[in-house]
Amino acid sequence: MTSPFKSREQREALAVWLLDQCKAAGASDADILYSCGTSHELCLRDGEPEESTSGSFSALGVRTLLPDGRQGIAYGNRLDRESLAGLVHWSLHNCKHSEPEEGISLYHGGVDTMNQHLHLYDPEVLTITPSVRMEHCQEMTSIAKKEDSRVVSVRSAS
Repeated sequence: MTSPFKSREQREALAVWLLDQCKAAGASDADILYSCGTSHELCLRDGEPEESTSGSFSALGVRTLLPDGRQGIAYGNRLDRESLAGLVHWSLHNCKHSEPEEGISLYHGGVDTMNQHLHLYDPEVLTITPSVRMEHCQEMTSIAKKEDSRVVSVRSAS
């Protein structure tokens, strides 16, 4: 199964390009936040499928800083360069219209490479099919009914 998300190399190339755009537009410093995820939901009514939906998202945030401690943030989910250039513009716009705050800066220290591979993402999640979700919902319904006779069904699981 192929991932709906940009590869690490693509994300890093976008981030480098964005950081260059921020500097060229006048930011003294900037950072980028990329987030992505998937969601699956199965709803049952009385043990029968009522709704099954799946979706994914990718989004990117740009934070720009000025030397006097002002910062601005812009966030969007279109990852083409024209849209991302707009994020740089809006982040700097927000930055220039914010109040200075003492101590605002980016971290420039070393990186702990010992914890670089924390495995915070389980690729097995992408292999869960609608039929597997259905099995889990039916199992939850069965367990819940055994625990409490008032339970008719488990309505949804995500």
